[in-house]
Amino acid sequence: MNDLVALFQTIATVAAAAAIFIHLGHRDEQLNSLARSVDELRKVVDNLVKTTVAVTTTIQYSQRMHEDTARRIDRLEQNHRASGAPTGRRDHCDEVVRASGPGGMEL
Repeated sequence: MNDLVALFQTIATVAAAAAIFIHLGHRDEQLNSLARSVDELRKVVDNLVKTTVAVTTTIQYSQRMHEDTARRIDRLEQNHRASGAPTGRRDHCDEVVRASGPGGMEL
């Protein structure tokens, strides 16, 4: 009888040890899976940051180009005004409006 109890205790101990190792194996696999997910997330965030920086740089460059072009146009208009020449479409439109009568008909 004692031998039978000892056998069952040995089987229970082996089963408990096996269960612990199986649990540890599952936990290790979960940790590995989470580590892979974190690495992938890190790569995605890195790409997002690079894209954001690139877009911001492009927008700032476009804004600077727009402002530079606007300054150049203003400078050209000031030079033309100083020379007494019409400055372009805006002055031409003003002249047409002044010369037109009621209903936009030219006089």
